[in-house]
Amino acid sequence: PRDIVLVVDGSQSIGTASFDLLKTKLIDFTKQVPMGPLETNVGVVVYSSSVQPSGIIPLTSDQAAIEAAINALPYPEAGTNTHLGMIEGNNLLSASTRSGVDKVMVDKIMIVITDGVSDFPDATKIAAQNAKNDGVTVYAVGVGGVDPTELNEIASGPTYVQTASDFNTLAQSLLLFSRSLCDCVNPLDVVFVVDGSGSVGPTNFDTMVNRIADAMPRFDLDPAVVNVGLIVFDSDIR
Repeated sequence: PRDIVLVVDGSQSIGTASFDLLKTKLIDFTKQVPMGPLETNVGVVVYSSSVQPSGIIPLTSDQAAIEAAINALPYPEAGTNTHLGMIEGNNLLSASTRSGVDKVMVDKIMIVITDGVSDFPDATKIAAQNAKNDGVTVYAVGVGGVDPTELNEIASGPTYVQTASDFNTLAQSLLLFSRSLCDCVNPLDVVFVVDGSGSVGPTNFDTMVNRIADAMPRFDLDPAVVNVGLIVFDSDIR
């Protein structure tokens, strides 16, 4: 499972038409990732000179809800305080909880989308490093004439940086990210070795098997991602 927060530039340089286009690209992105309580939750933070409550969408796995919330995002049209957006994005990720899922098992991902240089580059660099120190994988998407140095300082590494010539081509960059998100988890082979000896008893054995079955939805079962097997033993293995 993963939590993804999209940290989005709402500065004056974007323009109303491009901001509206950006919102459609964000919705397209949410449709490309497998949203669900045991899969992907997505949230959004819009930043400008500040981050307003109306520019924050808490993490959710509800596709319809986040689509409506993105459509309702106001355009702040002011400065470029990227660090404030990243701080709020990190706060959302740090506060995230899921029923029935160990917090340490959830991948924390932040995608920063900007069309320019931040007003406070040093603060942006610090906010990015703080997020990384908290276990967040940070991606950076630059649209138009952005500073590649700052993008690399924001991102977790060079391979976590994408650029788009304009907001019309942003969808392709986000598509590449959505695909890479599916590749960022190491493949797993999991084998349950279950005691089937007489001391266990039929009732306890059934309980163990049911618990294993209950755990299956937590795995991303796919030949290229997670394979699961089971062995029952007593005096020998048949």
